[in-house]
Amino acid sequence: MMGIAFALLLVIAGFAGLFPAVYRFKNHAFSGKQNHADVSFSILVACRNEAANLPRLIESIAGGHYPMHLLELIICDDHSTDETATVIEEVQAAAAFRIVFTEINAEIGKKAAIRKAVELATSEHLFLTDADCLLPEDLFPFLQEVIKSKAPKMLAGPVSYGGNHSFLHSYQCMESALLLALTSDAFSKKQALMANGANIYVQKDLFMAAESARTDFHIPGGDDVFLVQYAMKQFPHQTLFMASPANQVHTCSEKSWKDLINQRVRWAAKVKYQKHPAGMLWQYAAFVFAFIYAVCILGWPWMGWEIPAVLIVGKTTADWIIFRRLKSLFDYRFPNNHVLIYSIIQPFFILIIGLKTALGNYTWKGRNFDKHPH
Repeated sequence: MMGIAFALLLVIAGFAGLFPAVYRFKNHAFSGKQNHADVSFSILVACRNEAANLPRLIESIAGGHYPMHLLELIICDDHSTDETATVIEEVQAAAAFRIVFTEINAEIGKKAAIRKAVELATSEHLFLTDADCLLPEDLFPFLQEVIKSKAPKMLAGPVSYGGNHSFLHSYQCMESALLLALTSDAFSKKQALMANGANIYVQKDLFMAAESARTDFHIPGGDDVFLVQYAMKQFPHQTLFMASPANQVHTCSEKSWKDLINQRVRWAAKVKYQKHPAGMLWQYAAFVFAFIYAVCILGWPWMGWEIPAVLIVGKTTADWIIFRRLKSLFDYRFPNNHVLIYSIIQPFFILIIGLKTALGNYTWKGRNFDKHPH
């Protein structure tokens, strides 16, 4: 009985830690009015081997509901080995908006590429995204409306996944939606720890000030994390998270579990460099929960079936409640049996990510990275 009570308490504690953020998460209203557009934007993209994706990004910008003369796209190439330069050259002349293509030479990595793109930006209003993303039609009307009403120094937004009907796709949709709800809640409490680097608006002067204060250039990745940290410290009431269909950037889910694991390890590796202890606390709490869950599930021959049954039924019920609310906000479609499978395997996935983050290296964009840089 003590074991069953402990299992039930564990599920309740996990649910209580997540559901308030999920319940508070909502889409912000967008008037949809075609107000006079007078805010210019520089769209910044750091890319490596994205020749196949960049034309789709450019097409999504061209299809937006915003004057093209107020937009410019600055693409900084990070030593691509594909036909990126050729593809951009082909679309530059015919594009309805200004496209600037540049490259980094001595340095490598997304941080260096973003920094050079910012230096070339002619607008004070920067929008950072990724080469494999599609921008929604009303993104820039939405951003102008928010700029005029709330005067943000930095604005983070949601990223949703498109893909097939596989469980791998559903898993990423569920996990991402939950992370975005937690991120939104952290922003509202002025305790933001991260944001998705594929959907960030930031003023140029803030970005440059943050760059001058950074000491993390030896760390691969993490450009979004450290920018959020600086912005929240300097301008807590002008560093916001807003979610709306109008500013929901779209990308494709990872196509293999190996790629997904490498992506998640890359994300997790950033957390230990955060100065805010809440980031480490959340990561350790998730790992401890996952460890206890895994031990109880795998130990059923010795513990009996009751404890694993309570954990699986309890966690699945909690997850179903959480995703019933979230999936409508992101217009996701995944079957209930995917929620059941997610509930069972997610703790094991967290354990894998935790162990690989602590012990191993990861591969990204064809490069091997050491997560313990000196």
